[in-house]
Amino acid sequence: MLESLTHKTMTLATTLQTGLAEAGFWQKLWFRDAAATAAGQDTDYVAMALWWICVGWFVFLMALMVYFGLKYRRQAAGPAPRSSEHNTPLEIAWTIIPTLFLIWMFFAGYRGYIKKFVAPGDSIDINMIAGKWYWAVTYPNGGETPETTMIGAKEIPVFYFPANTPVRFRIDSKDVMHALYVPDFRIKVDAMPNRYTYAWFEAAGPVEGHPQTKKFAADDPAEWKRGKLYTDHWLFCAEYCGDEHSEMWAIIRIVPSEVYKAWLEAIMSGDGKPPAEIGQRIYKTKCASCHSIDGSKNTGPTWKDLYNNPALPMEGGATVKGDDNYIRESIRNPGAKIHAGYPNQMTPWPADVLPDKQVDYLIEYMKTISTHAPKGDAAGTAPPAEPKK
Repeated sequence: MLESLTHKTMTLATTLQTGLAEAGFWQKLWFRDAAATAAGQDTDYVAMALWWICVGWFVFLMALMVYFGLKYRRQAAGPAPRSSEHNTPLEIAWTIIPTLFLIWMFFAGYRGYIKKFVAPGDSIDINMIAGKWYWAVTYPNGGETPETTMIGAKEIPVFYFPANTPVRFRIDSKDVMHALYVPDFRIKVDAMPNRYTYAWFEAAGPVEGHPQTKKFAADDPAEWKRGKLYTDHWLFCAEYCGDEHSEMWAIIRIVPSEVYKAWLEAIMSGDGKPPAEIGQRIYKTKCASCHSIDGSKNTGPTWKDLYNNPALPMEGGATVKGDDNYIRESIRNPGAKIHAGYPNQMTPWPADVLPDKQVDYLIEYMKTISTHAPKGDAAGTAPPAEPKK
């Protein structure tokens, strides 16, 4: 069994590396680079086969049309000859031959569909959460990514996954309908509230010298990253979901298995970062879409000087103190107290999406951007995030 598994892995790696290195002109025109998964290559194969079938039939039919148009064009000499009313062999042929093409299309597409949506039993199960306007991943050990990168107008999360290993997403939405779309893997799956959907992939490992392959810096602060290869793949939302739909991105980073294992250990330990800095990272990926930190108005109230503020104005004229309990309640049950000037539109964050530990990290970060926080109260300092533009 071990030999079979080894052979399967080597065959997959060889096939995908060849696919990454080679892609025909028409495939690059429609799909850009070759698919980074075996299931995605099935999709490419069927799509390109349909393309060439359509091209072939189009050329054939247009040639026939031109030929018959010239041969049987109206002429001045004599009446047009009488044509036969039907031709049984011809009628059977033009029924059966296209039907055979359709049967092949069905089974080719069905086989690829089953491969893409039925995950292997040894897959790594990952919880993928969609929300306005972010993606969040919970790893099997309960960890979440602290890493982000600046793309466009906001910071987006970077998710690490091992190469040549099946990974299954359990996808859920905490507010409206979204759609998980990874072009390089050729997968697109809806994310719906109160219902789980699934997708899986097995991505090829980074290939030395390929244009998509990158390398961590030799002096990277994390020793386990230094000089290691990786490939990045875009994750988009493909279902219009509101104002910042176009900014709802993430990066799926494929790394060697030993790097992935070290990554899991690092995110659980916090990698030595102070709580306030971890809270800043969480803010960038989950909260920055609605809350500013520079006092500017956004979809939700600004976080600047919110923590420990003795008189936060509430709807109806009352005021409350912005202490830990208020912040926790506003995250878990945002409709309990409505900030003056803002509608009751925030979606609650239950503990299975934003654990208590992460709420504590957020509170520590909020202390660093509030003049009302007691001096020296924050557990570690974090530099202020870039003001939301």
